[in-house]
Amino acid sequence: MRILLKIILLFILSTMLSVNADTKITQSPDNVIEAFHDSLISVMKNSTELGYQGRVKALSSTIPNSFNIPLISQVILGRYWSELDTSQKSDFISLYEDLITATYADRFNNFDGETFQTDSVEELNRGRMLVKTLLTTTNGETVSLDYLMSKHDDNWMIISVIANGANDISIKRGEYSDVIKIHGFDKLIEQIRNKINEASS
Repeated sequence: MRILLKIILLFILSTMLSVNADTKITQSPDNVIEAFHDSLISVMKNSTELGYQGRVKALSSTIPNSFNIPLISQVILGRYWSELDTSQKSDFISLYEDLITATYADRFNNFDGETFQTDSVEELNRGRMLVKTLLTTTNGETVSLDYLMSKHDDNWMIISVIANGANDISIKRGEYSDVIKIHGFDKLIEQIRNKINEASS
């Protein structure tokens, strides 16, 4: 009887674990963006205490959890991506993550009552979504921030940011392509590292 009871309890426990795994909740695209914005606001509010390095550290988990950096890296390098070996690809992904983190830590370095507002969520082709948001400053100035998103391992992640109509990925793809074509891949790496260093100064 005791053995039978143990078997029944084990079966119930395994069923509960299976149900919990199957019912894992995936955040909607707008929820992902709002969580990202909340992280930015938190960093801005504590910017003085944190300092630049503190802001980088605070964003070091937020950025890779919000952005699909491997895919972004591949898109930015375009046809040159296939010419890189595995080590070069891995190094670029890591460096580009550092660049994104450094850029946000540098630009979002003060809080003066700024607010983020989600305006709409649009379904696009190829299973992608566009989350349109607005950044408003205390003097009433606004910046439109639109996020192109796709699913990665069942999680919605940012693959491009469009600020006031300017697509950051498209701009960088053109710039990076020119550098590689004229000066080579190593020169691009050098320039990105310089950008990161400039952000910290």
